[in-house]
Amino acid sequence: MISKRKSTGIQQSRTKLSSLGSRKRNQKVTPKLKQGRKSTKSPSDKRRGTKTGSNAWKYLLFVTAVVALLRIVYWGGSEAWQAGEKWLSGTSWAILKRVEVVGLSRLPEHDIIMVAAVKDSSNLMELDLDSISVRVTNLAGVRKARCYRRLPGRLIIDVDERFPVAALGDGDLMLVDEDGAVFPPVYCGEVLDVPVLTGKLKPIVNNKSFVSVHGLLISIRKDYPKIFDHLAEICTENDVLTLRLKSSAAEIITDGFIDKELLDNLEQFLAQKSDELPVNIDYIDMRFPSMVITGSDG
Repeated sequence: MISKRKSTGIQQSRTKLSSLGSRKRNQKVTPKLKQGRKSTKSPSDKRRGTKTGSNAWKYLLFVTAVVALLRIVYWGGSEAWQAGEKWLSGTSWAILKRVEVVGLSRLPEHDIIMVAAVKDSSNLMELDLDSISVRVTNLAGVRKARCYRRLPGRLIIDVDERFPVAALGDGDLMLVDEDGAVFPPVYCGEVLDVPVLTGKLKPIVNNKSFVSVHGLLISIRKDYPKIFDHLAEICTENDVLTLRLKSSAAEIITDGFIDKELLDNLEQFLAQKSDELPVNIDYIDMRFPSMVITGSDG
């Protein structure tokens, strides 16, 4: 006879076995898939690839925008500009209220405005700016003029004046700039501290004497500042150039030729003197390379 304690133990063991069997039956078996080759890319490589793709899209959008802008400028720009001018011409901004002249140092502003000949309350968008610029440029003493609009209601005339570097002493007094252009003074009483060019220099066109004198003047002004500061006159006579200095009107005596060596020696000599030469010097003899002789005719 089996005891009750033993039967109880057998029942418990059976219960455990049955529960284990039910657990195994309830578990799902997942088949092992064939694993492929693992990716060798690092996370930084993946981010770099994403960034490269983003940059490519940005570049494509940029190129598209540029092409569209060029299309507007070259094919539709003029029409858009004309439409804008037409719209502005009907507004109060287009009514001329003031003419401004800039760049002046010698010429009177009144002369520029008179030559421009722009009527008050004109429509800015209808003004021929090129014609106004040409009229002002043709004024004596003007190298170039440029006109432009500045809304609301202003016309700007930008003037590039001719700056006189010498005066012509043959006949009526005329001024000369560094380009060789000849123009009259602003008014009879205008005071200018510039050298005087004398001799048979008129007419200016195709005049070899004028070309020679003007070329020497520009060379002295550029490379020999002391000589230019003291220079009072350059005279040409019988194809011979003569220099005269300020203060005592001292004449520079040469062998008939003014070359670089002579100018170098004269520049060095004047650099040792004061701003003004003594009034008793009537001539400076430069015929000797190793010395400079000064003297008086009295």
